[in-house]
Amino acid sequence: MDLKKNAKDAGEKVVKLWAAKKGFQMTGSILKWGAIAGAGYYAYTLVRDNKDQIKAKLS
Repeated sequence: MDLKKNAKDAGEKVVKLWAAKKGFQMTGSILKWGAIAGAGYYAYTLVRDNKDQIKAKLS
């Protein structure tokens, strides 16, 4: 019985570690895409706010 219980406990720990690793990877991915979206929005606001100056420089 001890061997069966130990195997079950080890299996549960492996599943928990795997889930934690996947959760950390998802969090990193979400943060990365959030940073990309934030940088894109910042660039958009700079262009939107300075549209007249940009047109003057390009023409």
